[in-house]
Amino acid sequence: MTRIGYNLPRDLLRRMAARAEAEGRAEGRISGMTGALFHVLKARGVEISGDARDTIRSCRDPAQIYRWIRRAATADRVEDLGGPLARRPPSMM
Repeated sequence: MTRIGYNLPRDLLRRMAARAEAEGRAEGRISGMTGALFHVLKARGVEISGDARDTIRSCRDPAQIYRWIRRAATADRVEDLGGPLARRPPSMM
């Protein structure tokens, strides 16, 4: 019996599978951290705008999300979290 198509070497397949698994774990970690952030903000009664929610959901930097979680423990407003969520002064026209 003859195989048709290209056969990838097993070590390459293993590396690809390991990489995909690691990426999945990283995404799961970020998703969990983001969920924790939303829970802390909700528990504190902090209102989250749609733009802020989108910014939080699109963040892929675990260190940034961790900073937001720490700051959320004492935040009164989502802008208190800092980083890209901080309120910027209006630009001059």
